[in-house]
Amino acid sequence: MKPDLYRIQQTLSKHPDRIICLLIFVTCIFVYQSNGRFFLGSNDNVPHTLLAFNWLENQTLNFDNFRDGYLFGGDRPYFFAEGINGQLTSRYPIGTSLISFPLYIIFYLYLKLASLIETITSGVSSDLLDVASQDFSDYRQTFSKLAGTLSTAFSAVLFYLSVRLKFNRLVSSIATFTFAFATASWALNSQDLRQHTISNLVLITIILCLFKADRTEGKNQRILLFLAGIFSGLLPGVRITSGIFSAAAFFYSLLVFRKESVFFLLGLPSALISFAWNAYFFGVDNMITGGYVSQLEIRPSPYKFELGHFLQAFFGMTISPSEGFFVYSPVLLFAFPGAYQVFKKRSNHDEHLLLWMTLASIGLFIHFCFYGSWMGGSGSYGSRFLTDVIPVVSFLVAYPLASIVRRLTEQPNPVTKAVFTTFLVSLLISTLIQAIGVFSNTDWGMSPIPLGTDRSRVWHITDSRIERHTKNLFARITRPIKDPEQYVQGMDGRVEQMEMAAGRSPFAPIDGSPIELMTRQRRVFRATLTNTGTSQWYGYQSGMVGMGEAKLRVQFINREGNNPKPMLGRWLNVSGTTKPGEQTTAIGRVTFPNRPGQYEMQFSVFAAGLNNELNQSKPPIYTMDVTVLPRDGEQPSEAELEQLEEERE
Repeated sequence: MKPDLYRIQQTLSKHPDRIICLLIFVTCIFVYQSNGRFFLGSNDNVPHTLLAFNWLENQTLNFDNFRDGYLFGGDRPYFFAEGINGQLTSRYPIGTSLISFPLYIIFYLYLKLASLIETITSGVSSDLLDVASQDFSDYRQTFSKLAGTLSTAFSAVLFYLSVRLKFNRLVSSIATFTFAFATASWALNSQDLRQHTISNLVLITIILCLFKADRTEGKNQRILLFLAGIFSGLLPGVRITSGIFSAAAFFYSLLVFRKESVFFLLGLPSALISFAWNAYFFGVDNMITGGYVSQLEIRPSPYKFELGHFLQAFFGMTISPSEGFFVYSPVLLFAFPGAYQVFKKRSNHDEHLLLWMTLASIGLFIHFCFYGSWMGGSGSYGSRFLTDVIPVVSFLVAYPLASIVRRLTEQPNPVTKAVFTTFLVSLLISTLIQAIGVFSNTDWGMSPIPLGTDRSRVWHITDSRIERHTKNLFARITRPIKDPEQYVQGMDGRVEQMEMAAGRSPFAPIDGSPIELMTRQRRVFRATLTNTGTSQWYGYQSGMVGMGEAKLRVQFINREGNNPKPMLGRWLNVSGTTKPGEQTTAIGRVTFPNRPGQYEMQFSVFAAGLNNELNQSKPPIYTMDVTVLPRDGEQPSEAELEQLEEERE
């Protein structure tokens, strides 16, 4: 045993950073996967989590075999786009699929092996890799989460190696913990294969290559510059807006490496892969915009160059209770003194690069301040768009941290101890907030009404996104509904008043006369109702998503007595915790049917996530007659416009 222990000790002493990197990678995988099969993904990521499987199994790079399948639901989903060649493709850039492709080869081989074993043991041909079937969706989600986990864990390792070139192991380890667990790296990037997941990985790789290139000469330096150029060329193909970091790396290379920067330039043609893909599916004119062109055709300008909008987005993305970058990760406030230190040391090559990256981060932030949908969709936990700057901001945090640690070891004083304590407390709070997001799930962005309809919700202190996620976490632990069957049977109500509003216009009472709207139009309904049953209602603020949250189901019954399948869920969200005999309100946005005709609009109380079959015989608590008129021409519907506004990357 002694020689073995000696060898281990020798290895640890010779290569401590390798051991630390391995520990970081393994720890990240364990923590990121600790919420089990809990999937916190987005439909935005469906195409690039299917493309590799579809190509490897069916030898096709389009999604024509998905037409009219389970993903469509009667309409083409927003994440697919029709190419100029008539082929179905992804609306989003190809870079994420391209860079994650090696992982998906491994996943594919695993499924092939599992399929072979299943065929041999059962004697029946396995259909595990029927990628266009709904049965494959669970595999897609599982491997999407695993790909996000592995990519983010590898990003954390590369981040450590980058910071380690500047600071000691203690500072580098704490900074890496900050990046990996106290930011959206955990709650967003690691839980699904997002564009942001790969964008962060590529950005960190560029920084590491340029850092190491500055510390070597000759052939090794040229190889590192070439690699940095390759990844800089690929980055805009992952996220178009992240191309600003590629530009920063380009200018830094020209200024610092001079003639040697030609090797960086030789790597940039990797961008042609994305350009060629876009040109093939969307035409040469759309080589850069790609699938986003369909959104631009409906709304030519996604930007709002107004001071009011700029200020709303500026403060909304930074300090609002439900979207604020520094609210979800207060420890990142230490990046401000870090940026100051970088500016003071800008004559050094490392700080010169970080200054360029900081300016790129600021430029990206200002860009999103003018962007119409600055909230980045309704389902993101925190400021999704600013996830792209996390590697740079986390690196800046290491500078004041290093100063604090140095003062603590050399000349400790009460002020330094207080600052260090503040840092640790903010780090703990940031990590706790991210953990809450990972182990909980709500529909806060859509409930009671979508953020696109009422953007003031991001400033609500009560029922903020973090608060509702916290309640959801506690509800998952305590399970307030002990007898689901009895709870469902005791649900009943009476509508006292029904109101309707178009968009942000005031509510107007519905007097009982029939209403007329066009196909797929959207209206916000608000009901005042009384709990006439025996069960207490748990409203949307309770966070009990899928655990019996009280809602008003909305159904459109046509003359044949059928309820057409809706493109989106139709219900009103009940407010508060309402005991029997008490009165409350329910509000929600309803999308009208795709087909014109005469309908009866029915409202019924139900417990979302529980078995409501016991109440099927109960009559609706409110009804009204509705005439749905056909839509003229090819004008996009409100549903299409608002969906683009809410789901656009």
